[in-house]
Order: sequence, then structure tokens, then C-alpha cells
Amino acid sequence: MCEKASNNKTINNPTSSSLNARLSHYSTRRDENKRSRFKMMTFMSALSSRSAYASTSVKSRRPEQKNKHLSIPTTSKAFFNTNKISEDMKELLSSFANKMKGFERASVQSSTTNIKRTEMRRGTGDSDDTKGRGYLIAPPPLFPLVPAFARQTYRYEIDAGKMWFFEQKQGIGLGLNVSVNVRMTVIKLKTGGLWVHAPVAPTKECIALLDELGAPVEHIVLPTTLFEHKIFVGPFSRKYPNAKVWITPEQWSWPVNLPPLFFGIDYKKNGGGILGDSQPSWLDEFDIELLTPPALGVASYVSFIECAFLHKPSKTLLVTDSVVYVSENIPDAVLERDLMESGDDNSFTINALKFLNLFNIREKAKSRTNDSASMTTEEKRRLGWQRNALQALYFGPNNLLDPEESWKDVTNRLFVAPVVATLVYENVPDYVNDWAKRVSKWNFNRIVPCHFDAPIKAGPKEFREAFGFLPSSRPSNSSKTSYFNDEDMILLRGVADFLKSTGVIFSDESRPKKIKVLSSKK
Repeated sequence: MCEKASNNKTINNPTSSSLNARLSHYSTRRDENKRSRFKMMTFMSALSSRSAYASTSVKSRRPEQKNKHLSIPTTSKAFFNTNKISEDMKELLSSFANKMKGFERASVQSSTTNIKRTEMRRGTGDSDDTKGRGYLIAPPPLFPLVPAFARQTYRYEIDAGKMWFFEQKQGIGLGLNVSVNVRMTVIKLKTGGLWVHAPVAPTKECIALLDELGAPVEHIVLPTTLFEHKIFVGPFSRKYPNAKVWITPEQWSWPVNLPPLFFGIDYKKNGGGILGDSQPSWLDEFDIELLTPPALGVASYVSFIECAFLHKPSKTLLVTDSVVYVSENIPDAVLERDLMESGDDNSFTINALKFLNLFNIREKAKSRTNDSASMTTEEKRRLGWQRNALQALYFGPNNLLDPEESWKDVTNRLFVAPVVATLVYENVPDYVNDWAKRVSKWNFNRIVPCHFDAPIKAGPKEFREAFGFLPSSRPSNSSKTSYFNDEDMILLRGVADFLKSTGVIFSDESRPKKIKVLSSKK
């Protein structure tokens, strides 16, 4: 902990002469424990891995799992039963556990580390590769959303006959190979119909897996104003023309602010409407809370609006991007080839970093003792997932080449993703705090976001604590421990400062008044 505080002081030191000078200061932390920790994490990853890491077979079915919420999955338990572990390994496990106790984060972060581990799901999703997976999208050039031509879908039954997850891959193009999962949640209502939250691409496979549930789609819900979630609502609703569509207010597009109908989102059809301005028939089973901050940046109508839902029968909180939980659990949607590419030290991203020598990566590469060429498939797969997840969270963490320290700081805790916290929430902290307080008054015991792990075993206390960094996560002279690893935040905060200084992100002083608000009136 003292070392962390020392690092914060160095970041604030005005005498630092360059970005690389500031970054290189952090490259030699806890060296005496690094090698043993890496080996042990690799061993534990191998134990918890599923056997079906490659592409799933036709109509692969989710196996029975009696001990759903244990931190070690049933397949790992089978490993222990059929293979004797040497006394040396047992001693190493014990030693490792004792060492790790001294490195737990404190203050804001420590309060969320008591959350139960999420279930390992890789290899357990239902999919059907006999159905079509092709899907062509044409996003604006400034938002290269991938995959652009085909998307695999994986279905998971969460509550028998009542709740399901449908997951696909979602990533950023430009050769960066940054991809995570995006999740659609489907809940069966008391009417017997289906309520669909945050639709994914309606491929033939996706629609076939949904139709197999044997219930009509009655309601389709768009819970945010963000492009990557709204792009599929129009095409998805056309597959179910009798469904009612519900959207968050103040939907927008840029550079031309076009109405939702232009994107095929006909929320007035069939009696749908705008959340907060209508009375859906499903409100007897759900509560809703809208986060409606002022304009974020670029234009007076560009806003970051999200609607939280409480499914009262199951005590489940559904959110979009507000919080995440990251772990060793690699989503099925992140394919093997993506993991192997990201885990390769000769990937486009790593080579680009070496060319620019960002984060002093050339020196780090020289001192590295275990490169990807000498790794096992399991080790390389895990490294690929670490790099994928950390880039999605930070843009560029301090040490993408060997990200073990960065990984430890973000895993197995409920928190706000750094990119959301820095580029959005810290610019409108009062609105976000007020929303988080309102949501925390609900009675829920698990959380389902649209990315990374779910369901997360957490309640109102943990949700509220996830926003404890506000009004700012930046280092200060207070005794509060940093919410994020400040070394990993240097690039992201630099981007945020640039966008603010150029007026792309509004400040309270520069923020214009909104010039148009959508109405549900016909």
C-alpha cells in the first residue's frame, strides 16, 4: 500500500520530463514476487479451464452444474479427483495464498472484493453452427465496430425457464483486435411472453436460439443512447413485428442528428414508447431508474443516458455499461483465434507499441523472461484474454506486454470501467451519484451488465460502493486509496485532458443547453 501511495506522488510530480520517464518509473515493482505469482496464476488458470475452448459443436448443450456459485467449477474439481498433486505443489499453493494476502487493495476497492466469484461458463453455451451467422453492418468510419460480417451467438440459461443470456462478440477494428462479449438478456414475463433487454445482432442462429424458448417476443428494450447497443434494435424488431419497442429518451446520432425511425426503431408502433414518459404493461414486474445527465460533448444533443431495471421477481439489477466484473472467465464469444492473436508478442498492437516505444515497452521486452513463443496454449490464451480486457477497459494499460500487475487490479471486483469513469462519469459526477443512490435503494442480490461476467452476486451496498471514486478518480492529497491503478490510467487521462482542452468533451462552463428533446407525442 505504501508503494502505491508513493507511485501516486510520483505521478503528480511536475518535474517529470516526459511520458516515458514517468512510465518507466513503475516497471520494477515487486520483482521478488512477480515470477512465482505468474507461474501460480498460470497453473490456476489451467485448472479452471474448460475442455471445449475451441469452436462449439452443433447444438452443444449446457451441462448440469450442481455447485453453480463455487469459485472452482465442477470441471476443476474433477481434475483434482483424477490427478494427484504433489506435496511440493500443495506447499506452493499454500505459500502463494499467504503471499497474496499482503497485496489486497484497500479503501474504495477493497469493499467490493468480497463479492462471490462468478460462474465459469466458457464452453457451456448453446449454439448452432448449422444456422446462419452472417450479418453485415456498416457503422460510421469513426466507430469501427466489429465483427462486420459474421457473429456467433451463445445462449445460457440462468434461471430455468425464466431467464437467459445471449452473447456475441463485440470489438474495435483498426487492426487492434480488442474484443469482449456483448450480452442480451431475455426474461419470461408473467404473461408468458418474452422481454428482451439490449438486443444483439439478429442472425439466423440468434433468432433460432431465441425461438427455441417457445414463447413470443412481446417487448424489446433499448436501455441506452449508445451506438453499439442501438444499432441492432431496428433489425431485431423487424424479426418480431408484433413486439412493442421501448427506448431511453433523447436518442441521437452524429454528425447528423437523425430520428430513431431513420435507423428502423419504430417505438410508436404497437403501443411502445419512451422509458420514463410511458407506462409499459411490464412495470408490475420491473422498476426503472433513468440516468439523464446533460450533454457530454461534441454537440448539445450528444448524451450518455442509461436506464437501470430491477426485475423484482428474481431480485436482479440489469444495467448496460455502468459497472462491470472482470475475471479469468473468458467468454465463449471471444474466439480462440482472437485470443491467440492477442496473446502473440508479434501482434499488430504489440509491434505498434514497440515502434512508438510507448510505456517504455522496448526496455520491458528486453527484460522479459517468458515471452509468448515459449508459452503453452493455456498460458497464451490467458494472456490474450488479459490484453483484450485491459485494452477495452483502459485503451492502453501501463504494461500490455506483461499485464499481470494490471490484471490483478481489475479482476474479481465490481467497479466502473475506467473508460466510462474518465470520459463520462467524472464529467457529470452529481448526476451519476444521484442515480446510483436511487438504484441502491432497490432490493436486489445480483447484477447483470451487458459486458464481461454475469450474473454478479452483489447487492445495493456493493453497487453504491462501485461509484465511490466520484467526483474524481484522480490522485489527490487525501488518504483515500486510488480507485484505479494510476499507472494504467496515464494514457486514458491524457486522452480525456486533450478532449476537454479542445472542447470535444464539455465542461460545466462550456456545456451548451440542449436544443432538442424527443417526445413520445405523436
